[in-house]
Amino acid sequence: MVRRLLVALALLLPLGTGPACAAPAPVTALHQLFDRAWEQDLVDNPLAATYYGETRFNDRWPDLTRASLERSHGHDLEVLGELRRIRRSALVPAEQLSYDLFEREYEERNAEWPFHTEAYGISASGGVQTLSELTEIMPFETVADYEAWLKRLGSLPQFLDQTAALLRDSARDRRTQPRVLMERVVPQLAQQLVATPEDSPFYQPFRRFPERIPAAERERLAAAARAAIAGGVLPAYQRFDRFFREEYLPAATASASRTRRTVTPITATGSGITRPPASAPTRSTRSACGKSRATAPRCRRSWTRSGSRARCRSSSRSCAPTRSSTTRRQTSCTAPTS
Repeated sequence: MVRRLLVALALLLPLGTGPACAAPAPVTALHQLFDRAWEQDLVDNPLAATYYGETRFNDRWPDLTRASLERSHGHDLEVLGELRRIRRSALVPAEQLSYDLFEREYEERNAEWPFHTEAYGISASGGVQTLSELTEIMPFETVADYEAWLKRLGSLPQFLDQTAALLRDSARDRRTQPRVLMERVVPQLAQQLVATPEDSPFYQPFRRFPERIPAAERERLAAAARAAIAGGVLPAYQRFDRFFREEYLPAATASASRTRRTVTPITATGSGITRPPASAPTRSTRSACGKSRATAPRCRRSWTRSGSRARCRSSSRSCAPTRSSTTRRQTSCTAPTS
């Protein structure tokens, strides 16, 4: 009797454990990878998350330390490796298209890593000098919304110092934007060098509160904002302005040249994606230059998924759409110049 029971259990065991241990279907694995990669991009780039309307990261800035940049690059390598473990041939043509575009995106990210695109994270149209523009797109409807902005203000000095350290290293390596463009940043920075906290663009949300916020809370939040701006934001911008004028601007290159890169076209066919042979004609395109960007140590496009199909959406570690664009508009990133 006991022997028959053991035999029955042995026969049932594979049936009970097999499905739980089985690998997910290729399409499921692909979509899960899209979701994880997108989430990681939001974590790496809180500013882009804010522009996309994702409020979970409205209380923080990107981490621009070398360790963080290298860790993010490691994630990109892991994503590409995981993607290539998914059997493309098992996907329907539409999913093969998503697979190929996603693969190309991460191939480009990893290919540009040695060229230190993080060195060009400030431009004449955007950078740390325009961070206060976030107040135009962040929600300020609840006390929690204001608390998130206060927390961001509290850590802004660290972000500015990290940006200065990054640009200082880049200038030492002779990786800078053209001086003719950087001279336009000086008056933009001057707008942040105000005499009182109330005059700071960062104080804008505290000039008008929603009716639902009680008067006592308004006073508390406004006082906290004045303290954060006076004690941290203004001194940090003074330090950055001094660094920019005395160190970075003199080291900026005297001339500008267009950066061009060759893009190999990908053709969609009824059976999926066809890559042209190496001898096929290619088109040379100028790298796009972004507008109203915050500091962007690396340019990248990120993915999101709508329904069962993935689509590519441009972002960067600190890249943002133009002021006039919506949160769904594709962004463009500042191209390295030499």
